[in-house]
Amino acid sequence: MLVKVVKKAIHIKNLNIERTLPINGTVTSKKGDIVEPFTKLGMAKFSYGVMNVDLNLKLAKGKNDNSYFYEGEKVGKVNGQNVYSPFNGSLFKQEDKYVLKQEERDFWLLAGVWGQVQNVVENRSVLIKSQSLDLSLAISTDFSYSGEFVVFPNPSELLELQYMEKFARDVFGKIIYAGDYASYELISRAVELGALGILAGSADRRGFVLAKQNEMFLGVFTCFGYTATPKPIYDRLKEISNRYVFVQAGLPAQAGILRIPVPGDFMLTKLIKDAGNFEELERGMVVSVLQAPYFGYSGQVTEIQGDEIYVKIFDSEEESIMVKYPNLIILDL
Repeated sequence: MLVKVVKKAIHIKNLNIERTLPINGTVTSKKGDIVEPFTKLGMAKFSYGVMNVDLNLKLAKGKNDNSYFYEGEKVGKVNGQNVYSPFNGSLFKQEDKYVLKQEERDFWLLAGVWGQVQNVVENRSVLIKSQSLDLSLAISTDFSYSGEFVVFPNPSELLELQYMEKFARDVFGKIIYAGDYASYELISRAVELGALGILAGSADRRGFVLAKQNEMFLGVFTCFGYTATPKPIYDRLKEISNRYVFVQAGLPAQAGILRIPVPGDFMLTKLIKDAGNFEELERGMVVSVLQAPYFGYSGQVTEIQGDEIYVKIFDSEEESIMVKYPNLIILDL
């Protein structure tokens, strides 16, 4: 039987990445240079750290809306939650919120990728020919950022905020994989802490509205509601924790992507052959189930009996479950 294929991972071999200073500075790289993710391309003096704080902030004792805070110092509380400064900077009030702005310091522009410099714009930017592994998202907000990627363990809903609080002083300017489901509360806390982006298996519409209002990237691998991240995708994410990545909004007819820089000798091992939009279903293929109670879960095909397909769900102690055709899709990872 033919089953629809969803291509989740694409190896891009010839990719131009432009790395740009936030303001004019000094570009030290030159055409032809071979670079790696932590190669310094240039530097500028810049106050690039900004954290927005709800106007309901109750300032710490002895502080006012013109106070200076050191990194890790308590700013105050919002709805009973402690707020700490992720950097050295000054607080001021702006319309309907408080803004904590980092003091000016050296901003080093890193390559973020493996590749070769193709062109340089004096004092401003560097164009690099590189390669990447792109993981496609089902839905995302319309923003694009780059930064260090932090992968939380695939937690239960009850543990999500605990993980966020554990990393509370270290998520500013980072992109976070938050687990199977990004709750509204977790997204709200991430906004307060200055995270650039959240990735998860799923989220609800309230979360997307909140992220959009705060210019945060929010992307999910499955759909709206509460569904799990396919295990093969989560396994890939675990391998790249603390790496520099790019999250990018899609074109008008596409969803967003997680762009993972890879070295030039990277080879993508395909789990199935490339057969376009549909493929003949076979034992051993990885599929995503679209049938309750395992909607959104992924597993491996163990048996095919007519229109009844038996799937062993990843990380489940149960025997193979029966899925009625066509309630599944093949994952090309």
